[in-house]
Amino acid sequence: GSGIDGYVFANSNGGSVYFDSANFELGFPQLFHKPWLMTQAEGAVSWALEGNNVNISSDGLRLWQEGNGLVYGDFSLRINPEEQEDYLSLAIAVQDIDFTKAPDFVPGYIVGESLVNWLEASLVSGNVMEGIYYGLGSTETESAENSFTSSIYLRTEEGELSFSEEWPHLNDLNAKIYLQNDKLMISADDASIHETLLHKVDVSLPESQGSGIRYLEARALSQADQSILQYWLKSSPISEHTNSIADQIEITGDVEVDIFLEIPMTSGVNTEYSINTNLNGADVLHIDSDVLFSNLEGSLAVSSQLGVNATNVKAGVFEQE
Repeated sequence: GSGIDGYVFANSNGGSVYFDSANFELGFPQLFHKPWLMTQAEGAVSWALEGNNVNISSDGLRLWQEGNGLVYGDFSLRINPEEQEDYLSLAIAVQDIDFTKAPDFVPGYIVGESLVNWLEASLVSGNVMEGIYYGLGSTETESAENSFTSSIYLRTEEGELSFSEEWPHLNDLNAKIYLQNDKLMISADDASIHETLLHKVDVSLPESQGSGIRYLEARALSQADQSILQYWLKSSPISEHTNSIADQIEITGDVEVDIFLEIPMTSGVNTEYSINTNLNGADVLHIDSDVLFSNLEGSLAVSSQLGVNATNVKAGVFEQE
């Protein structure tokens, strides 16, 4: 840490630092890419000497970010001789922090640089109302795989997420976020994308299996009317497959939409998508012929790999007057 104002007690067996400081900096360089910068901090840190070992622990850390976001918790670090591993236990809670600051509390050396970079680029606005981080294990760079366990839980409100350069932002994200080592899960009852209301939003990033591009898998349900369909068919990222169709037809009635996206964690790679629409009794007017296909049943699928595909479509046919 740095920027410490306080007082020190020490003897041959150990000591303590009691502080109440402004412009405080605290870092755990074995876990996080950069230290935490705080406008105010208070608490105590003690150390005890046990032969060749040093035990360092905190007591009641309370740290305030700019904007009055609060971080509080404690840590315990055991520094052993060179032939033995050092061990860290870190438990913190966060409250009312800016959504864009959340990556500061993601241990980049545990979850991987690509995930931290994606989070830093993707989190646009919103608030983390509450959260918990817990990490435990060896801090040695050459320790065995999975020798350090890292867990994060965050609850967000009004989050805005730019998950892909070519797609509109995900808004109104009131979500629960879980990160277990490098496995990510996001769940939300509702969200929106380009004025389209989404339900049952689930995002997952499977645990890394080694080299290669990692993909976030996102699923959601929606219900779309004519005005919303016009955007998705004519102007959205999927319009490369549907634009010519949208110029020929008009759809009236609400349709149910099942959305699946594969979002790369690496820049320069396209987002893959599969959008399946249940026509659910909608009417379709063929504009040039003025023929109305009424009460359609079946599904219409649009995917980045296969384009447009219709399945089991049935309709009544009427000529408009």
